[in-house]
Amino acid sequence: MLLGKKQQGFSMIEMVTVLVLLGVLGAAAFSRFGNTSSYTEAVVQQELLAYFQLTQRVAVAHQDSTTSFTLTRNGDQWDIALQFDGQTVNDQLNAEQVINVQLNSFSADLDEGVTYRAEYSDDGDLVAVTSPTNLSVTHSVQFSIGTRALCIAPTGFAYEGSCL
Repeated sequence: MLLGKKQQGFSMIEMVTVLVLLGVLGAAAFSRFGNTSSYTEAVVQQELLAYFQLTQRVAVAHQDSTTSFTLTRNGDQWDIALQFDGQTVNDQLNAEQVINVQLNSFSADLDEGVTYRAEYSDDGDLVAVTSPTNLSVTHSVQFSIGTRALCIAPTGFAYEGSCL
């Protein structure tokens, strides 16, 4: 037995409400994925952090040898070299971001042809930055990639964020 009116489907108001909600959600999702520069900065930051941590570990593992890390801008990519025990491990990081390095009162953008080179001691300490200028390390070295930062303490420990 049927009581009341028979339901025929959705009303026009319900359909319009659903379409408006889908439009709002779609616009919000598109704005999140439309600008990928923050994601690219995060990738560059994470890869550099991994290389800095690897360099410190290699320095500790290969006693009685100088370990150095080199970062050079080459067009729209970064050439990375890790040198230890007469060996060189090369890699490339594809990114157009400008990387700024700060140590003590020195600050410089690593532009085309400018090289950042750091040396680590046997116990993993960051002992010298020899390029873009010769500096002994008494304070942390900060790298800025857009709005992101990472830091290398004089002990060689690398971490995300601004230096303390």
